[in-house]
Amino acid sequence: MFFVYGTAGRTFSGTLESFMPLSGVVKARNARKSGNGLLEADGSIHETTRESETPRIEHDRFAQAAKAYDKTHRRENKRTPVCHAYQVMSHDVLTLRPTDTVGAAWQQLAERKVHQAPVLGPTKEVVGLVTDRDLLMVANLEGNLLTGLLNRPISALMVTPVACSAPVTDVRRIARVMLATGLSAVPIVDDGGQLLGIVSRGDILRAIVNDPPLSLWI
Repeated sequence: MFFVYGTAGRTFSGTLESFMPLSGVVKARNARKSGNGLLEADGSIHETTRESETPRIEHDRFAQAAKAYDKTHRRENKRTPVCHAYQVMSHDVLTLRPTDTVGAAWQQLAERKVHQAPVLGPTKEVVGLVTDRDLLMVANLEGNLLTGLLNRPISALMVTPVACSAPVTDVRRIARVMLATGLSAVPIVDDGGQLLGIVSRGDILRAIVNDPPLSLWI
């Protein structure tokens, strides 16, 4: 199951097949930015970056849901095992706020040694995704020195709306969404849009290395 979240909340919920025809989302680099680039200030939005308080994932509960998922997506000549998002996703996720500045976001990404971070709204729902490539649209990196429009809020640069996924989703389908959108990661959310984790290209590669039977055919 896939979702699309932006500053207006959830705008899509459905299967991969119904997601693929969406315009403005499948080509993530062309997805609309947030209004004029400045999100309306809200007293509950703070200017400091913080890690999300990701809820603990109950592996057995998702495993049972995965079995039910498989029954609804059976194909001829199906290859096993099937690996789902909750099995490979990163739980300790760096998150940013729309009001965080380019400079602060870059520092957080560099310290955590990650290339992207979900952007959360005032109630911790996913509203976008920002990458180091997005930040370099208005900043210049010379050695270890970052210069440019460092005080600009990331709401002007983040990808929004952004494709998200349910925890019980075939990793192969998430990989297909990455290829279609150009995203380097897909946030994993619950039914209310609250962040549970994130699946990046690196997570998928680690799964392949650590679990050779993982099948990524589409």
